[in-house]
Parts: sequence; structure tokens; C-alpha cells
Amino acid sequence: MRTRAFVMASPPNTFAADWSSIALHDLSTHGGPPNEPSVIRPGPRRSGSNRTANGRTRFTAVPDRWLGDVGGIAAVLPAFAAVDIGRRADRLASLIVADAVAAYHLSREQLAGALADIDGWRGAGRAAWAVRNCDPDVESPLESAGRLAFMTAGLPPSRTNEWVGEYVPEFRLDHYWHEQRVGVEADGLGKYLANPAAAIRSEKAREWQLQRMGIRVVRYDWKVTLRSPGLLAARVRELLDAPPLPPGPLRTWPNQEGRALLGMDTRPPANRRSRPR
Repeated sequence: MRTRAFVMASPPNTFAADWSSIALHDLSTHGGPPNEPSVIRPGPRRSGSNRTANGRTRFTAVPDRWLGDVGGIAAVLPAFAAVDIGRRADRLASLIVADAVAAYHLSREQLAGALADIDGWRGAGRAAWAVRNCDPDVESPLESAGRLAFMTAGLPPSRTNEWVGEYVPEFRLDHYWHEQRVGVEADGLGKYLANPAAAIRSEKAREWQLQRMGIRVVRYDWKVTLRSPGLLAARVRELLDAPPLPPGPLRTWPNQEGRALLGMDTRPPANRRSRPR
């Protein structure tokens, strides 16, 4: 609401930017955006800013293709907002936003294009790390945090939201190492809130089925990921290095292929409320 008010009270050709744009597009973050609205006024200048009690205005050159609107409120498009954030944010925040934008488009292409357009800006190299490492199949900030823990520890890359099953896709694993048959699950609170007892019963039945297929499972939550990412990575590495379970009947499908086979929506969730200018 603060961003909407600030944009509406600003001169024409003012666009919600960085975290304000991400908030308007309702994309995933860890925690809320900063309290101070941030906007851009495109122009020939590549630097300069003005801060008031109501928000911060930056004056910079932004190609028209990154300018759009959300519900009638002018905003830079998500990919440009993400690389702009990546110039200054820490790796966790940068990766969460880059993953969210890649998932929004089911592609890294938009992010790569936006990164090319900030070439020469201060911090562009920092933003490039998140663009290189983002994953269009990530579906939550917690999954992004888990991926960062694995990358930091030097674990081999996993497949994200891979489907497994005997004959058809049955279960989807947040992170999956196919050769070692190791699955890792991000345990957010959401699935336990409605009916905790039913969620735990379902979880135990699921793990029994996965073990029957020869898959070992590790679970993690925000607490261990933020406070002890090295411990989480060590648990996973221990399973990756251990002798595999006796193999059971098992097939795998990438995220989008599995969704298609199950009749689920596979279209990019790119927000139709966002329109290029």
C-alpha cells in the first residue's frame, strides 16, 4: 500500500523498483520487503537518488522493455527488479528472488536479459551469481535456502522437484540425487497448520513408500538452514557417500513432465497483471 501510494503521488514516468516491484508482483521473499518504498524514474542519467520520508526515488536509465504495471501501478518487471536487488543483497536474498522470477517465467532467459542490461552498473557481477545459479523449478524460499546450503558446501547439483514413482509420477522430492537415490525435503510450516496429525501420518506413509523404492530422505526446516547450513549439508553428504539402499522399482520424471502426466497446469505462472509498457 505504501508503494502504491508513493507511485501514485510521484511525477509521471515513475515505476516501483527492486523490493517494491517484487512485493507488487507478489513474488516470494524471506520475510517482508523493506518499509521504505523504492521507485525509479527512467532517464538518460545512470545515477542519482532522492530520499524523502515517504520513499526513495532513483534516477537511472532503464530500457523500456523492463517497464510495465501491476494492477494499474507502474512497476519495473520482475527480472529487472531481481538483478537490481542482486547488486546489493546477500546471496540468500538474491537467490530466493532469482529463483522466484525464474519460476515465474519457467525460464532463466528474462533474468539473463535483464543482467545484460545492467552490465557496467556497480554490483552487476554480484547479481550475476544469482542468475547463474537460479532454478526455474524451485517453488519456495525454503527450497532456495536449502539449495544455497548445498552449493556452499560443494555438494553435487541435485534435481529440483523431481517426480518419482513405480509406473506413474507418485511423489515429488524438493531435491533429488538420482544416482545415489537421496531425496531432501523442505519442511515449511504451511502443510502442518490445517491438520498436524493427518500431515504427520501422511508424511510417515510417504517415507515408507520412498524407502520401499530405495530412496533415503532427509528433512530440513528454516531453523537448521539459517543457523546450521553446514550441518544440513553434512547430513546430506553422509547419505550421498553411503552405500545405496537395495533398489526398488523406480522411474523418475522432471518437474514439468510429471505435472503434465498428472494433468496439472504446466503453463508459466508469469503474472498476467503485469503488462509491458
